Amino acid sequence: MDEQKETKKLLEETLALSRENNKLLRTIRRVGMIEFVMRLLWYAILIGFPFAVYFYIVEPYFHMLGLSSGHSSQDVQSLPVIKALGIIFGRQ
Repeated sequence: MDEQKETKKLLEETLALSRENNKLLRTIRRVGMIEFVMRLLWYAILIGFPFAVYFYIVEPYFHMLGLSSGHSSQDVQSLPVIKALGIIFGRQ
């Protein structure tokens, strides 16, 4: 009879420990998923930010100067700044 009580007590302790362990494992898994999503978001921002800067800030200036991607390199060479650099470095 004494062994049964001891066995029952050990089983209850094991059950309590396994429930606590399960809670901890779920918390660890949830934190891991949140960390994964945050890391994906960070890399998306890190990679997407330069594209956003180009399309919303830099590209309008290219269009304003008439330097869209369909123009030839002679159009770029005709810019006064490029001509001045060519004169300075002797590439005229």
